[in-house]
Amino acid sequence: LPAVTQGGAFVPSDWSPDGKLIAGTVSGNVWFYSPATRTYQQFRPGANPIWLADSRRLIYSYGGRIYMGDAVLKIAREIFAMPDQQLDGPRLSRDERHLYFTGSGTDANLWLMSLGTS
Repeated sequence: LPAVTQGGAFVPSDWSPDGKLIAGTVSGNVWFYSPATRTYQQFRPGANPIWLADSRRLIYSYGGRIYMGDAVLKIAREIFAMPDQQLDGPRLSRDERHLYFTGSGTDANLWLMSLGTS
């Protein structure tokens, strides 16, 4: 693939079902690559994009949120949020009725101990 001019390497994630675009990430942003025109187009901040069957909408993650975006209208809306977690790797079932993803976060306990002298 040709280099992206804005810096960073394009990491392909998913090929649209109609074969016209490849969705991927560059430096924390979702981008589209068109093999026909050999051009890139930046979409929105996010990662791990996957296409829906209509080759127009896609699902991607950004921080503690999962978004659905429209590649034609260049809009996106939040569809799920867990702000205290890092959500990654969204995947759809074949019938697009179930969304799977991983979540990770920090959970910790703080213990305080006093050492006395005797």
